[in-house]
Amino acid sequence: MEKTTVWKRQAVAGKCNNVGLHGGIAEKAIQHPRITVRSSMRKKYTRDNLRCQKLSIRRRGRCEYLHLLGFTGGGLDPRKRVSNVGKRAEAAANIGADATPSVCESSGYQPAPEASRALLNAAYAPEAITSPDGRRVLLASTETFQAMHDLAATEISIAGFRLNPSTNSASRLPGPHRSLKLFDTETGETAQIGIPEIKPNEAVYTPLFSPDGNYIACVGGGRIHVVEVNSLSVRILPFTETYSVCHLFGWAIKWSPDSKSIFFRTPNPKRASSAPTRPSIPTGPNCLESIPEPQDKAAKKSAKGDRTYQDLLTDEYDAQAFEYYCDTSLALANINGEGTLLPIRGIITDVNPSPSGTYILVKRITRPFSYFLPYHRFPEIIDVFLTSTGDLHKHLASLPLASAIPIAMDAAREGPRSWGWLGDHDTLYWAECQDKGDPRDPGVDGIRDVVFALPAPFEDTPPQVLATFKYRFGRVALQFDVQMRYVVVAEHWWKTRQTVRTLVPLDEAGNAVPGAARIIWERDFDDRYGDPGDLVCKRYKGASWIERFDEVDENVVFLNGKGASSTGDRDFLDRYHILTHEKSRLWQSEDPLRETFTAFLDKDHILIQRQSLTQPAEYYIVRLADRKDMAQVTLNPHPCPQLNDMKSELIKYTRTTDGLPLSGYLYLPSGYDKDRDGPLPTLLWAYPKEFVSEKSASQTRGSPFMFPFTAYRTPLYFVMQGYAVLDKVQMPIVSPDASVEPNDTYIEQLVANAESAINILVEMGVTDRERVAVGGHSYGAFMTMNLLAHSNLFAAGVARSGAYNRTLTPNGFQAEERTLWQVPDLYMRMSPYMNAHKITTPCLLIHGGKDNNSGTHLIQSERMFSALKGHGRAPARLVVLPLEQHAYKTLESNGHVLYEMTKWLDMYCRTKGRPLVEAVSGETAKTVQFVQKTVVTTSKTVSRPNGTKKTETTTRTEIKSVESSKL
Repeated sequence: MEKTTVWKRQAVAGKCNNVGLHGGIAEKAIQHPRITVRSSMRKKYTRDNLRCQKLSIRRRGRCEYLHLLGFTGGGLDPRKRVSNVGKRAEAAANIGADATPSVCESSGYQPAPEASRALLNAAYAPEAITSPDGRRVLLASTETFQAMHDLAATEISIAGFRLNPSTNSASRLPGPHRSLKLFDTETGETAQIGIPEIKPNEAVYTPLFSPDGNYIACVGGGRIHVVEVNSLSVRILPFTETYSVCHLFGWAIKWSPDSKSIFFRTPNPKRASSAPTRPSIPTGPNCLESIPEPQDKAAKKSAKGDRTYQDLLTDEYDAQAFEYYCDTSLALANINGEGTLLPIRGIITDVNPSPSGTYILVKRITRPFSYFLPYHRFPEIIDVFLTSTGDLHKHLASLPLASAIPIAMDAAREGPRSWGWLGDHDTLYWAECQDKGDPRDPGVDGIRDVVFALPAPFEDTPPQVLATFKYRFGRVALQFDVQMRYVVVAEHWWKTRQTVRTLVPLDEAGNAVPGAARIIWERDFDDRYGDPGDLVCKRYKGASWIERFDEVDENVVFLNGKGASSTGDRDFLDRYHILTHEKSRLWQSEDPLRETFTAFLDKDHILIQRQSLTQPAEYYIVRLADRKDMAQVTLNPHPCPQLNDMKSELIKYTRTTDGLPLSGYLYLPSGYDKDRDGPLPTLLWAYPKEFVSEKSASQTRGSPFMFPFTAYRTPLYFVMQGYAVLDKVQMPIVSPDASVEPNDTYIEQLVANAESAINILVEMGVTDRERVAVGGHSYGAFMTMNLLAHSNLFAAGVARSGAYNRTLTPNGFQAEERTLWQVPDLYMRMSPYMNAHKITTPCLLIHGGKDNNSGTHLIQSERMFSALKGHGRAPARLVVLPLEQHAYKTLESNGHVLYEMTKWLDMYCRTKGRPLVEAVSGETAKTVQFVQKTVVTTSKTVSRPNGTKKTETTTRTEIKSVESSKL
């Protein structure tokens, strides 16, 4: 009977035609009528004669036999009892009882538990894009999930990204919008924008207001659609009917400063008539060679290498394909219908028209390419062209292949970088390293970066120094005053977590006033409590302009920040005097709401997003004078209002080893009473982070008033299944002093963090210590497997899309800058794969079949599962989601993830003692019916004929139905 239940777990969902047992591990393989049974006799069976054959099961050198009945082509029928099996069948059942099956299944996508489906399909809040004058708000709705057929479209991997050859654009573009609406802030009316000739399964991308706010442009079906905002009329620019739009390297269209035309790229008409084809027969080997360059003593101290990139070029065919598909021509389409194909061709990565529209700054990639680096490290050419003719006006720079950037967060590419236009002037700016891009080089007189400026017409005029930096420039773009009286520049240094904002006064020509620069603030960017916020800016004519409305004092600007505190985030908007540093608060989120500032509409009104534990995210217009709501812009109904009484609490506790303050967000099921219902099974979900100070590490993150049920917050779905969930569990990895790196004590701190969280939940009486599971995604999955390898705190683990063997990421990972060869012991100690023999806790591995994230290739989960299977000490399951990348995009995949997680946690965490259980009926949000198996062992002493005594042990299996509420 017990074996029947085991077979139920193996065969019901899978319905494969191949079943083999060996070493206590069941394997399903292949799919066709003729199958191979992995047995000591290596017999071959067909579908017809499998019904009454014997399968050999080997365990500890003994062979037992089990008659398998009820095979019907779709799998073994677990509902039919096995007859005439006797003791051998019972022995075989016992073998299967203490081993975790390894099953190769192809059972199709399974839906999420019924109670979760409404929430899983809940709509996201639309993206809100305000017009330059604040008069209108474009609401661009994105579907919660992408269609499977979109992910199944043909794509090729080249130079670090993936491309759809049929559209000559990057595949899986972000933010496909299925609906566009326009909200008028003066009338309070919302109008639907109809995009013509867009198929039902298609979408539009990159909606952009024109600089004057009169038009909206977007791309759909390879064509540019232009919306006239006053009449809401929509038309396709005829020029793009002939020359389709390419969406490559992060952008598709850009408005000209005069709002009369749109820049875009189209496949080069002069490229080859057909794409290159890979030779069916190789023409020769692929040869790679590395020749060390002469290095001085100082340079040898700096490790140089590359992180683990994916989708790189592999041979000359890939290089030719990259050139073919990315070879484009720059085009200019007039909103009146005409267009011009400019004589600017090549692998164009960026285009930036000057504020006057006279010039175009163009970046292009050229050979030689690299088989080890993504496209943004390839050689670059930077030029200025004339917009009117497309003629080359000025060659600015030619950058070689960036193949020797040091392995450090603060490293940078040598040569000119971070190009742009200086505010409203046709003046170029760019940054250059003074320390060769190497953080270990002290730089020139303590200066690491310099930003230069060069005014038009860029002829033989030496560039002016705009600003100098002791840290690295480039984390935040320049921010300009509306009257170009000053510019605010940003610098940072990751190693010490420092960030600086500096105000640089400008003269009438747009040049920096010598010696007049002054620091606005310098601070630890990990210190959330001390964050003053950032300057409120808006994009206009390709630049970031500081928002300013004060008509009395021109030095008054606005700051928007998270408002982090020990009780959670409360966003704010401050009035700030940039010279005197005086501040006054204009608006702040108030409990029990989570409100975030979106944009200014005018000097008296702002657009905010508001949500709470019972209200999905909505947009509101708020008057600053009295903080009164003037209009509700969106209306999203609660997908499951019966869950409004779910309990949420920000809990605080200290780390057991050193007293470090920690926190997390606890969610409890509706109607739960700990005195009446007792402790619950609990899921901890976390993502570790490295810190260089205990002050920053101990700070609370997030808000207790976020609307909990959105598609990306998977762990909270388990509150509906009767679990307690501790979300955003703080897992800080702290460096005790400057001489020690945080990861030197990663394992010890990680285990202490988890143990402290469990202790507080047990003390509160809401958690059963024996029924705690842990899970995480990406680096959180890495955390999960390390916790299972180095502690016995958990009943089960769920690891999604993680990296587990750090020797596969030898040149650094996450925040670790040291290489495998510098700290081999650290890499081995932090790799769950190297500690797989220590794992005895059931673990579920989930991974996207086409994960392209750096370091988290599918092979990481495949190897981890193989190691667990080989050691045979822990039940393990690997689920590979076809077509999915690092984040899961389809409804089918996300539903199946919830199905797998629910089944796994119910099996190994919900019930004490981790017995094998199977849900059979009554699956609802509150009560789940389970079959619970208990093995009962009895012993008795009997006398032998020779007078000696012996002990006989008998084992029986008891099966009973149990409700989840009683487990």
